[in-house]
Amino acid sequence: MVFRLGVNNWGLFNKFVFQSNLWIDLDNGKISLEFLENQLIDEMGHQYQDQIHELVWNWFNYVDLYDEVYELIKQLKKKNFQIYVLSNTSSIFHILLDSVLSKVSSVLDGYVISCEVKMMKPQKEIYLSLVNKYQLDIKDCIFLDDLEENVEAARTLGIKALQIKERKEISNILKDLLN
Repeated sequence: MVFRLGVNNWGLFNKFVFQSNLWIDLDNGKISLEFLENQLIDEMGHQYQDQIHELVWNWFNYVDLYDEVYELIKQLKKKNFQIYVLSNTSSIFHILLDSVLSKVSSVLDGYVISCEVKMMKPQKEIYLSLVNKYQLDIKDCIFLDDLEENVEAARTLGIKALQIKERKEISNILKDLLN
């Protein structure tokens, strides 16, 4: 992603963008994308203005979104599984649903995103927000996440939760659910 953006100093971008409280505030719905962009330009310098703009508004175009699981999700839908997204993300999620995730959005039954509920995983309340919004039975839910603390939080609520440590595990788990 870094070289496609024309960024030679990934450590600088990683520190100021992804490891910053600003990104957390964005996902929490406390700040806007515009504010994030302006703040990053102020902190990192105007020489990075173009790269910051591209990163803030189009980062998803540089990330592989696991296209191979889409067919498996479609098969799960045919078996009457309901598919929901619970994500720590900003309002850019809506842009994603209309663009790079458009085919996935067609099979989603719903979603809860952190910026809209002002909570983030692993806060237990965000899991309950999804459960309550869609009137789900916790014992029927399966939660997949890459972070151990998010998986543990789901488990404390009685949700079956699995940590994805490697990409291939997602396909294997979905295939197991189909059988």
